[in-house]
Parts: sequence; structure tokens; C-alpha cells
Amino acid sequence: MKYCILCAALFSSGCATVFTSFERTSSSAPVEVREGMLQPQRSVTQLLTERLALCGAPTEEQDALLAQNLKPKGEPPANGVDEEKLNALLLASCKPARTPGVLNQLLAELTAAGTWPEEYAAFFDLLISGQRAYASVEKVYVDLEKAYVDLKHEHEKTIQGLSEIEAQIELQTVNSVP
Repeated sequence: MKYCILCAALFSSGCATVFTSFERTSSSAPVEVREGMLQPQRSVTQLLTERLALCGAPTEEQDALLAQNLKPKGEPPANGVDEEKLNALLLASCKPARTPGVLNQLLAELTAAGTWPEEYAAFFDLLISGQRAYASVEKVYVDLEKAYVDLKHEHEKTIQGLSEIEAQIELQTVNSVP
């Protein structure tokens, strides 16, 4: 229920502040700090809340923010977590088909950055599983499209062959009439 209230507050107060600055919400517990792990500034709950607001933004605004967050930054992140890449991941996950390859690239880069807290690892696994499912569906679609084109070609060849047989029969009929 508190997430619904938070989302309603974000949308009713104007989402522009969330879109331009990725303001942090303080309603969730901070990510647990463990030795040897990356230390993101936000919990996955906060990320998902931000994603909900971002995915509701107009497409042009999403594209502009994605481009802005994908620009390489000169300095490496202090805590080992590239927050801009996380922001870009949120945006790319809104409509992955609109930004082909970007979500996969970001997931690969973020997961290779080091050891993430369990909630982040689970979040990344969920996105990776979704991408695999999408890739499977896309492969089936491409295979079906190829089969359709092959069948259509065979159908056209059959019609052409029948037309040729029909023409030969008609020619024989005309030639056999005295």
C-alpha cells in the first residue's frame, strides 16, 4: 500500500523531478553493506519505484534520459557502482524492444562490475531471464516468418506449375479440334 501512495505522490506532484535528477526515496532500508560487495546507493525497491515513474514518462523524455545516462563519465564511481548505468538500465527495461541490445549490454556491464548484494543479483537475474524469454520468442517469430516465406514461395511455384499444365491442356484441346 505504501508503494501505491508513493507512486501516486510521484505522479501527482509532477514526475519531472524524478526524471531529471533521479531523486532518492528514503522510505526503504539502505542496502546491506558487506565486505567485498559493490555498495549501490539505492535498494532494489527504490529502483523499482523510480522505474515505475520513469516508464510512465513520454517516450521522447525516456530516450533523452537514456542517452544522457549512457554518456561515458570520466571518473570511476567511488563505491564501485555506476549509478548512471543503473539509471540507464531502468530506462532500457521500460520497453526493451525500442532499444534493442541496450538492456543486454547494460546487464552484461553491470553484472561484470563485481559482486552485487543479493537483492541486486536477483533483480539482474530476473531481467536476464526476461531477456532470454524475449530472445526465444523472437527466434520463434523469425523461424515462423522464414517458414511462411518458404511456403509462400512453394505456393507460387505450385500455382505457376498448374497454370502451365492448364495452358498445355488448353493448347492440346485447341490443336485437337478439327
